Amino acid sequence: GRLLAMDALIEAVDSGKILRVVHLLKKGGDPNKNYIGVTPLSLAIESGDVDMFALLIDWKADAHRGLSKGQTGRDLLEKLAKNKNSTKAEAAKQMLSLLDDPKLLKEHLKVVQERVVREQEADWELALLLIKAVVLAGLLLAVAYGANAYLGKNAGGGPEDREL
Repeated sequence: GRLLAMDALIEAVDSGKILRVVHLLKKGGDPNKNYIGVTPLSLAIESGDVDMFALLIDWKADAHRGLSKGQTGRDLLEKLAKNKNSTKAEAAKQMLSLLDDPKLLKEHLKVVQERVVREQEADWELALLLIKAVVLAGLLLAVAYGANAYLGKNAGGGPEDREL
């Protein structure tokens, strides 16, 4: 992401990697970190990622804290929600609802949990595929090495075939 060098949590939010965000928050990542007016919450808002927004709010990201130019996360949401030309208007309206209704937020966090579990399962599947690939490569190398050793021994030209 464009924010890679700044902060691991901000980069993970920017990339939409919710499983990584959960991991970083559990390790003490600050959901209110402000890097020159950019916060994890502002990135979730700007990207229209309702799940990420809900997760960050649940981890006590403050939508009333200033971002840049005196604007808060809530101000940004209200601006986006009113913008009929924005593809993010519906997401912004949904985020405002989550911000204003703790019950709705709690319900939406179940959806977030399902997304986290899906990402975890996908990571495990990828890890298993990588392990299988490494094992297969090892077997192929062993077979190739074994064949070369066998051919080298029996093809002539080895030390035992030389006359002294």
